[in-house]
Amino acid sequence: MPMLPAPITAACVKAFALASVAWLASSSLGQLTGPDQTPVAEFRFVDPLTTDPGIVDVELPNAGDLDRDHVVATSRAEEPNGRLFVWISGSGATPGQYLEVTRTAAEQGYDAVGVVYASWPPVNDITTQNPDTELPELIRRERIFGEPFPGGSGVDPANGIENRLIKLLQHQASAFPNERWTDYLTPTGGVDWSRIVVAGHSQGAGHSAYLGKIRRVAGVLIFGGPGDFVQGFGTAPWVIEPGITPPGRSLAFVHLDDATAPGFFFNQRILGLNAFGDLQGVDRRPASELTSHMLTSGFPVPPGQTGHSAVCVDGRMPLNADGSPRYEPVWAYMLTDIPCTADIDADGSLDASDVSDAVNEVANALPQADWNGDASVDYFDIATYLQRLRACESL
Repeated sequence: MPMLPAPITAACVKAFALASVAWLASSSLGQLTGPDQTPVAEFRFVDPLTTDPGIVDVELPNAGDLDRDHVVATSRAEEPNGRLFVWISGSGATPGQYLEVTRTAAEQGYDAVGVVYASWPPVNDITTQNPDTELPELIRRERIFGEPFPGGSGVDPANGIENRLIKLLQHQASAFPNERWTDYLTPTGGVDWSRIVVAGHSQGAGHSAYLGKIRRVAGVLIFGGPGDFVQGFGTAPWVIEPGITPPGRSLAFVHLDDATAPGFFFNQRILGLNAFGDLQGVDRRPASELTSHMLTSGFPVPPGQTGHSAVCVDGRMPLNADGSPRYEPVWAYMLTDIPCTADIDADGSLDASDVSDAVNEVANALPQADWNGDASVDYFDIATYLQRLRACESL
């Protein structure tokens, strides 16, 4: 665990906190709002095998004839929001099946990527008949971080989602040095999760929710999830345990015709999403009137499709008469209703409590207090936090 240098004392921390609060009071920071620019996104497709010699091909039986490529979309906003949207697909699927939601993220000011990863077999197929309460978390850690375990899929560190994301960002930074890809990496070469909104569908929804539990992420967007139920026990322990990212940064969208919708709603309440209002339908109200973090739709799905896929999968979602996705305004609301990262308690405003929380995290050497990403916790992290605080003025 990172440790504070010896010279920092409780008195020093208190004095710095008071000074920080005074600075905050004199600034013009107020309510946080999302970006309002909607430029056209430009897609690139990247073969994962070209980004790292240790990365191997994966089985994606639900991808059809689509290439197993990472998806990249750079925001062309005049003032991008400084965040990376990372899409995590459902079981056996490829990011190329979620281009509409990825495009929407880029149009809302995000740089955006969709990462191909080892997503087969589905998590539910492994856990449904197994009473091991730790198994769901073991599967997620294996697929996200490449931590193999007996009976798992054998995903090694090179092929976990995290390394695949790092190598994709490094690849894009090398190929397009004038773009912002290095902004989402730490000085030590890791992922700067505090600048990333993780979003996913089905299995990917669970991975996104799990990352919100164990990392300080900018936001968590959940489509058709999260699941993780254990036979004879119920919701997996990792869903119940306290997490690092506050519930105010998480939003979920589930179709009422999704066969697992009741379970998803149950888990969303465990995650604390109902603190912002319970289930709210999107079908008969404009996106400007949405307020909840638990969104639903009962709009008829296209013939032959399912409610589980209708919320975000290309070719399986309802369309407007002009061919545009019916749920695009819902996605835009989800993407813009995420507070600035410096708003530590995610209550939608910056105040003295946020500065106090940041200083206390540094004082206690909490891993999420490594704001500058140098693998240590010290005064420099407080300075970086204050820079993030000031940057919120432009959001």
